[in-house]
Amino acid sequence: MKNVIILLSLILAFKTSVCQQQRATGKVAVAISDSVKIVNLNRDVTAMMKATIANDFAVLAKYTHPLVVQMMGGADRMTAYLTNEFKKMQEQGVAFSDAQAVLPEKVIAVGTELYCVVPQKVVMAYGSKRITNTSSLLAVSNNGGSTWRFVDAGGMTDEQIKQYFPKIYGKLTIPKRSEAKELTQ
Repeated sequence: MKNVIILLSLILAFKTSVCQQQRATGKVAVAISDSVKIVNLNRDVTAMMKATIANDFAVLAKYTHPLVVQMMGGADRMTAYLTNEFKKMQEQGVAFSDAQAVLPEKVIAVGTELYCVVPQKVVMAYGSKRITNTSSLLAVSNNGGSTWRFVDAGGMTDEQIKQYFPKIYGKLTIPKRSEAKELTQ
């Protein structure tokens, strides 16, 4: 009987909390478990990397942090710019051949947003050579981990991180991009 009372109390507390939130925002939020957030993160980073390798820059723009898209003049301009730049790279014999990500060690909540650092390794083909480097993607979710957007923060200076992402400055360690190196066979 005691367990039933506790269970009913928890259900009532949850229902009251949801109703208060619905009255305040007009929306009902459903909490997403940590494991689902990571599954969603993996889904989105994988889609972003596949789009990069396939030179599908419209899809890449979808997974790029809105601040970056805005700074590039919007999704259409970003897509056109990247298409042009990658065409130049291909004319020189350079192409993405592989990209891999490592799931983050921690996800932090700052206000209504979630942040984490996703280490990535990119391999590019340059003629018969394969060149690799590692970097750090800053992953951001503004909807509780349902979807994620990314920015290559490994190439950013500390001042740029502080300027563009002040909420997380000093709260996450963002390893810098490594120097490109040739892979040996």
